[in-house]
Amino acid sequence: MNIDATSVQNLEIIDPFHSALLGTSNKKRSLFHMLKTTKTIGGTRLLRANLLQPLKDIKTINARLDCLDELMNNEQLFFALCQVLRKFPKETGN
Repeated sequence: MNIDATSVQNLEIIDPFHSALLGTSNKKRSLFHMLKTTKTIGGTRLLRANLLQPLKDIKTINARLDCLDELMNNEQLFFALCQVLRKFPKETGN
């Protein structure tokens, strides 16, 4: 599923609607910039792609929710994964 350009603009998914009027500091108010806590360029690209082309396959959605549930309920796994991700170069995914 793809979101059309008008909806992307109206929903302020990537850029705020009035960014030209309010300056660049307002850029952090888009959904993309509020959610962007990625550690790599590849992660940033994947987040953007997922916002512009949301999943519709219920099995994939449920698998991702299960992964999130595991990370939220297993603090040791979460922090171990964070440590591993810190070792990846920021440029990963170019």
